[in-house]
Amino acid sequence: MSTQAISTKRYVADIASEDKKLHWMETELASPYHQFNFYDQDAQVNESIAQASKWFNTHI
Repeated sequence: MSTQAISTKRYVADIASEDKKLHWMETELASPYHQFNFYDQDAQVNESIAQASKWFNTHI
């Protein structure tokens, strides 16, 4: 697991609220380039939207 992944997961774990969810998506691209998939690649965009929608529909 990358240092960035560990740092991100630790950051989310340290947020005081229990009302949170981190959905981690694996990628073949090296960091930081993988973040660009979430702007224009259908699979990543659609999965991100589905996860966010599911969370908001449950919590709002």
